[in-house]
Amino acid sequence: MATKSIDLSKIILALALVASLALLAGLYVKYLNLKKEINYLQDPQAQQARAQRETQELVAQVGKLMVLPEGEPTVATVVDAEALAKEQEFFKDAKNGDKVLIYKDKAILFNVDEGRIVNVGPVLSVNSAGAQNQDNVLNIEVRNGSKKIGAGNELGDQLKAKGYSVTTVVNAAKADYDQSVLVNLTGKDVKALEAELGLIATDKLPDGEATSTQDVVVILGNKK
Repeated sequence: MATKSIDLSKIILALALVASLALLAGLYVKYLNLKKEINYLQDPQAQQARAQRETQELVAQVGKLMVLPEGEPTVATVVDAEALAKEQEFFKDAKNGDKVLIYKDKAILFNVDEGRIVNVGPVLSVNSAGAQNQDNVLNIEVRNGSKKIGAGNELGDQLKAKGYSVTTVVNAAKADYDQSVLVNLTGKDVKALEAELGLIATDKLPDGEATSTQDVVVILGNKK
């Protein structure tokens, strides 16, 4: 009885082809997901909806551990725990990535990874003298005018963690701002914010930028 010889080279080639097709399919799926994420990040309304969902989930998680104040908090992410600990005793046990829930009269520091409350304390509002003063709270809108995706959210979180009221984070009208811009729309005292950002405030938005109902607009440029 005759036996057929097996061509190993053809089998190896076929297996390599199947592996290549699987790899290409995986890369294509990653490309589609990345494209979807980029489109999402360029949609301010989608970003706000996602931020609201994340806030609701965080509030529900912390609410299982303690009775929370009424109202929806402003949420900030700790991005430089060491620096914050030097500025405020409240952050002495904070870690990067911790969340800060900021209510009208209470702040809650929460470790998401461990699912535990790290600290609870009064809210510190920042004014030009660095003291507590509710009368000079600035409502800040951050606009990303740089090419770095997510830079606006990063700056917003940094400002929130330091006690500033960041109400909105959106994209600017364009992404090719060279330098960052600080616009004081209501004439409030912004000296502390100027020092924080290393910017001198102006009272007019750049051409092409939409108006804002907030006290201050910070447009983040490619060179901070």
